[in-house]
Amino acid sequence: MRVKFNELGQQKLFLNYVKQKNKMSFRKISKIQNLSYELLKKHHQEKCLISKEVFIKLCKISGINPRKIDVVYLDEYWGQSKGGKS
Repeated sequence: MRVKFNELGQQKLFLNYVKQKNKMSFRKISKIQNLSYELLKKHHQEKCLISKEVFIKLCKISGINPRKIDVVYLDEYWGQSKGGKS
C-alpha cells in the first residue's frame, strides 16, 4: 500500500519533522531503517509516494501515532490503467 498525504507539501513536512525530531540526516535515517537514500530523497521531493511500511517505520522512530496523521492509503498499483481498452 502507498500513503498519500491530503495536502501538497505535507509529505515534505513529515519527513523534515522526522529528520529534526531524531536529529539525523536523511542518509543516517536511510541506513538505520535499511532504506535507499535515493528513495528517501525522492519521497522528500514528493516525486513518489511513501509505502505504508516505510511510513510506519518513520512514525515509530519519531514517536508519532500514524493514526493521527491525515493520510489516504492507496493500493500498490493505484496509478496503473487497464491496458487494451480504447
